[in-house]
Amino acid sequence: MKDPRSWTVCWSYSSVFLSVCATLILPYLLVSIALYYYFYGFEHMYVFPVLLSSSLIPLFVSVGMFVSLTVEDRFTGLLVALLVWLFLAGLYDAFILYLAILLSEYPVESVVILLTMLNPIDTKHRSFRAPELCG
Repeated sequence: MKDPRSWTVCWSYSSVFLSVCATLILPYLLVSIALYYYFYGFEHMYVFPVLLSSSLIPLFVSVGMFVSLTVEDRFTGLLVALLVWLFLAGLYDAFILYLAILLSEYPVESVVILLTMLNPIDTKHRSFRAPELCG
């Protein structure tokens, strides 16, 4: 990156990325922790899933920025973004279920649990207690 214009482009996209992430993460953290603390009191087990789900925001902001930079047509960009969401929301779990049925003769429970826990969309709905789940 010897060209000064490339640094300008890099900083401009970095500033957009950081501002969008901060705009989405800070209210989510403040409101969710404040509401939970107000209604139920402070519990340490609640903080980890909130932090985990807030760590998904930069991941999907970066996916959205990647789609917007690589696809020129708006309709195609929307289609690509919806297909990524569809894959992560439904097809990934269906693929893991198919894999579990296909390999049911082998002891693959730990691998299936690990692959299910690695789905980025579903991770915010469960807390990670992998040693308890895997035995």
